[in-house]
Amino acid sequence: MKSAKEDIREIVFGLTRGRILGVGIRVGVFEAVGTEPRDSREITNALDIDPDHGNRLLRSLVTLGVLTESEAGYSLTPTGEYLSEDHTESITEYLLFETSELSNDLWKHLPELIADGEQNTFVREFGQPLFEYLAANLETAMMVNDGMRSYSRLHATEIRQLLSSSPIAEEGHACDIGGGHGYLLCMLLSEYQSLTGTVYDQSPLLEADTLQLANEFGVANRCSYACGDMFEAVPHADMYLLKHIIHDWSDIQAIQLLSTVREQSPDDAQLLVIEHVIPNAEPAHFGSLYDMQMIVWADGRERTVDEYKSLLNRSGWKHTETNFSENKLLGAIHATTN
Repeated sequence: MKSAKEDIREIVFGLTRGRILGVGIRVGVFEAVGTEPRDSREITNALDIDPDHGNRLLRSLVTLGVLTESEAGYSLTPTGEYLSEDHTESITEYLLFETSELSNDLWKHLPELIADGEQNTFVREFGQPLFEYLAANLETAMMVNDGMRSYSRLHATEIRQLLSSSPIAEEGHACDIGGGHGYLLCMLLSEYQSLTGTVYDQSPLLEADTLQLANEFGVANRCSYACGDMFEAVPHADMYLLKHIIHDWSDIQAIQLLSTVREQSPDDAQLLVIEHVIPNAEPAHFGSLYDMQMIVWADGRERTVDEYKSLLNRSGWKHTETNFSENKLLGAIHATTN
């Protein structure tokens, strides 16, 4: 068991660990190092980096547990494989997003945001709200969206658990609202062969590699993409999916969005909201950590089960059940129109 001093040291150096991993990705370590040992000089030559500094970086990555070192050289650990672009659940793009200059520029405002009780980081830093800024800066928008797609891949196991335990109709049409490239919908369609679906998001995000994931999952013939403003209108569907969308918005905005979906949905529609739902009796939850991300990045918050129930009731939906992944990292809130 670790001492209190060891625990605080681990916490304090958490930011340094993330930065080191980000550097490793940016210089290409996890593509140059494979599962078979490779000599340090061979690696640094392949990456065209200084041999001494490069070896020091490799040693630090061994300390973090993502590389292992033997007499034959360095190789990836099972944990390190998640940092390779080729891994099916690669976290690379999310880590680049978290360690980006943009992220650093935003997090410096957190002390003032906490003191002021406000969530307007993008206005303070760039003079525009988050989504207005992203609409005007496509490259940044793509980095954020790619980061979220990478984050979804990391949660593939949890998402499959939630889908398998959810009361999902095996036929009909599903709409993934704010679905980005459509990771959640494509996974759902791959599990339910009689379902069709639409990914609904903003135009700039859908114009890039639109069918990449649909082709990857083998569901391109059942998956379509549509553009629009989810606060104004949504496509007709039998089931609506909202994954890591509601947490972006304040209660007032979330109710507006959920009300729009309710008003345009059929009488027997289903709603599935997937978030870092905080169990009512467990405040020491990952969602409580991620809630700081919400203060920095958006207008919203991570919420408890009861808080989600309240949003649903105030927007015309009837909460039916809440399921959690086995590790409770993600929760699925289910609702119907009647």
